[in-house]
Amino acid sequence: MLSEKGRDDQPPQRRGAAMPICTHYEPTIDEILADSAVKALMRADGVDPNRLRDKLLRIQARRLEAEAPPPRRRPAAAEASPRFA
Repeated sequence: MLSEKGRDDQPPQRRGAAMPICTHYEPTIDEILADSAVKALMRADGVDPNRLRDKLLRIQARRLEAEAPPPRRRPAAAEASPRFA
């Protein structure tokens, strides 16, 4: 039976409409700062976009550094497995 949404209560499909590959997209700092609404809010609040961008990038770098796994340690020669002649 057809409903207002389409067959079997499924939303209707548009012809030629591409399905999104990923629905969880996080904009970059530059994309956020380029948004007209964000620009208007920053201007009204007296926020310098370049200083904010630099601060956010420094925070991001510190977080990535803190999350990075420790460097792998190479075994010392004495700890290495013995070679057989």
